[in-house]
Amino acid sequence: MPKKKNAIYNVEQKERFLAAEGLSETMERLFRNVFDYIAGFEESRGADICTWDADEAREILQSLAGFRSYSSANRANLLKRYVQWCVDSGVEGATDAILTVHVDGKDKIRERLVSGPAHLQRCLDAVFSPELNRTTDNILRAYCWLAFIGLSEEQVAALEENQVDLNTGVINVARRVCEIPAEAFACLRILKEAEQFRYYHANYGKDFVLRDRAEGKRLLRGIRNPEPSIRNLRTGLSARIAEAGKNGEPVPIKFSYSRLWLSGEFYRMYQGERQGGEVDFAYLGERAIRAREENNTPYKLKAEKGNRTENGKMRELARDYEKDYRNWKAAYYE
Repeated sequence: MPKKKNAIYNVEQKERFLAAEGLSETMERLFRNVFDYIAGFEESRGADICTWDADEAREILQSLAGFRSYSSANRANLLKRYVQWCVDSGVEGATDAILTVHVDGKDKIRERLVSGPAHLQRCLDAVFSPELNRTTDNILRAYCWLAFIGLSEEQVAALEENQVDLNTGVINVARRVCEIPAEAFACLRILKEAEQFRYYHANYGKDFVLRDRAEGKRLLRGIRNPEPSIRNLRTGLSARIAEAGKNGEPVPIKFSYSRLWLSGEFYRMYQGERQGGEVDFAYLGERAIRAREENNTPYKLKAEKGNRTENGKMRELARDYEKDYRNWKAAYYE
């Protein structure tokens, strides 16, 4: 992205727009964030975004796009609202060309979501040491696999070895039976059996030292702590990804627990659709509502009829997930 000299390009005009629209504090902050983001692009061209043609605008809208459809649409629509105001206000050189530009976020999807188990395995191989090295990297590998399989982080941290049945290829958790991808078996088998981890260091050459594993039942327990924490798993994953990038190794995607979890949900829906199943994400809409309630940040809903009832919000969220799923499928399978 081009470097910017000022926080907002053509700031006087954009301030007139903000004043004219009578925005809430939250909406004004969102607009300012978008204006701040595009300032470098505008400075590099020496022109306000409202004067750009469709081809010129496509790049900036693509960069604004997120891998979730609702985030892409929100930011793009904010920018289009500003351009429409410029056209309606008779700003010199303003054109509505940008209003016809559509972006779907497929590039961001390919940067953040995986297409399936084989893709995830390649990504993990690019970041972690091989499973058969029997290092603590297998803990973080399993953390990623369990995200893809569909467990919540709380379930992962509490998961015990006896809940992972490699004979039947399933994980039993919270009255659910989750299928284990074939690519995850090596990692999970090593963790179920390991009493020690290997520790490699440059000073040891090709050799390694063995460190005893903490006693306990948790599958992802490490050397010291018998009960893994979500915070340590998150920071450990982030650190390993950053380390891989610094070493010049290509990191195929910018993955995180939530992104791998969503990838797994889409992959299983795709497999079901291929077998004639219906695409329905109502269960994820309900899950999102319950998660907000548990975090004490519930959606502002109404008990009566309308779009803001709980059922209405659930359907809205389900539609968002379906849009994302269609984009994911188009990015990888069409």
